[in-house]
Amino acid sequence: MDIATIVGYSLSFLAIGISYWSFRISKRTTRISIDQQLAQYSLQLNSVLLDNGIKGPYAHHLQIPDEKVEYFTKLAVGLFYHLNFLRYIYDNRDVLDENVLFAYKSWAKKIVKPWVESDEYLQKTWDVVVARKDIYGAEFIGWLETVVR
Repeated sequence: MDIATIVGYSLSFLAIGISYWSFRISKRTTRISIDQQLAQYSLQLNSVLLDNGIKGPYAHHLQIPDEKVEYFTKLAVGLFYHLNFLRYIYDNRDVLDENVLFAYKSWAKKIVKPWVESDEYLQKTWDVVVARKDIYGAEFIGWLETVVR
């Protein structure tokens, strides 16, 4: 094989590698964008419940008395904002500075978790989210459980 052929093959392999790398970055960016949009939709849904005094699915599932629905919904919406924020941190943990990631994990453990534990309704909602693992996914919930231990 002559040098031109070797260089040609090398450049071809390099181009394939760059294409694959670009594809992976694009796929990750798209996934994160979709996850963020889904989080926004869920918050909009929760806001509709709150703004219109509707008994939502978690209030129904937990059998919250009608007279406590407004209070519960305010707490649940606040909790979901925090969970969505932590999900965003989880999704970007590979690109966050280690000190920044440590700070957010510490915040989750020392601030968010005690806040959840301070209220019966927050704790019940947290327990359902963690036990079901459906809305946030098992991987995120597993990470979250290790963070707040």
